[in-house]
Amino acid sequence: MVLEIVWTPEVDREFDRIIEYLLTEWSEKEVIQFVLYIDRIIDHIFQYHRMFCKQVSGMFTKPWLPSAI
Repeated sequence: MVLEIVWTPEVDREFDRIIEYLLTEWSEKEVIQFVLYIDRIIDHIFQYHRMFCKQVSGMFTKPWLPSAI
């Protein structure tokens, strides 16, 4: 089974907005670490997608993410 993680245009815009805000409040190094953390979470979702509950709408929710991520 081939899986694809798709960000909606709204989520993509909102993520960009969050990064812009963080760049005004944090150092660039911290923002990079935050983006890498988000990337690790997305990779975790991709690899272990069965760990997520499925809603009636078909969206996966309630992730179980270990604190080590």
